[in-house]
Amino acid sequence: MRRIIAPLVLGLGLILVGCDSSSQRAGDAGAPDYSAGSEDAQRSTAQDSDIEDPGDSEPGDSESARQVISAGDMRVITDNPAEAANGVVEHGESRGGYVESREEWVDHDGEAVVDIALRVPADEFEKLMTDVDGSGEVVQRSQSAEDVTGAVRDLDSRIGALEVSTERLEDIMGEADTSADLLEAEAALSERQGELEELVAQRDDLDDRVSMSTLRVELRATDRADDSGGITHWFLDVWTALLNSAGGLVIVLAALLPWVVVIGIPSYLITRWLIRRGRRRSRSRRAPGSEDLQDGAGVTATNAPDSYETASGGVDGRGSVSDGGDDPTGVGPRS
Repeated sequence: MRRIIAPLVLGLGLILVGCDSSSQRAGDAGAPDYSAGSEDAQRSTAQDSDIEDPGDSEPGDSESARQVISAGDMRVITDNPAEAANGVVEHGESRGGYVESREEWVDHDGEAVVDIALRVPADEFEKLMTDVDGSGEVVQRSQSAEDVTGAVRDLDSRIGALEVSTERLEDIMGEADTSADLLEAEAALSERQGELEELVAQRDDLDDRVSMSTLRVELRATDRADDSGGITHWFLDVWTALLNSAGGLVIVLAALLPWVVVIGIPSYLITRWLIRRGRRRSRSRRAPGSEDLQDGAGVTATNAPDSYETASGGVDGRGSVSDGGDDPTGVGPRS
């Protein structure tokens, strides 16, 4: 019995091994080949890392990718500011720049002053400042640099996202079935386009400020910076302020003069006439009372002698006359 079972078990084992190997070969033949795709993906990733990895790039490449806005200010003392300003303009134009603004005036000390703003390419900015150094005595020189790389990248990403959104909305408009969907898509598209235009304008402004640097130059005959705390300069400032105040007062009076002539003089004449009229009325009201007082005074003066005669022995109340001299009592003899 054992002799029969052993060959059966061995044969069954060989059959199972053969089935397993055939199924494995069939599985290998039917499965897609992902290895090739993964190798291509790995090569693509490696190439991208070689291009974008900042650690593998040279320092010069990272510096060139930065977006920097450069600006400067200079104050120059020269004998002839106007002529020196013309020379500064020539230097700027020779460097590929242009004059953004120019202003000339005379300060309170009677000194001529010229202020110029130049725009030059960024790579010519330092050279232009060196050229201006030869225009006279440089008493002030400042330079600033603003890195806007982050702002530029942020704008670029937002612009790209809005462009994709705009394209999708245009596709939705083309596939809209109802007018309501079309109107909704148009409203959204108009909003996206407005935002896109605003961001593009900001990006263009940054590009202009990065590519063209600004240099402001002030040229004057004498330097008044050191005299700003002196008593002479303070007195001149006070005197100038006083003159300016007086000039402003004259302007105000000149502006009010027509109104004074048109309104002030007639008002004064009318007021004076009313005052006189009031005085005349008050005098006319007092006149009757004063006459009564005068009449009363006359009557009193007329009756005064009679009273005196009565008191001194004149006719008494009964018609008799008494001298009053013998009778000290003044009564007289009784009847």
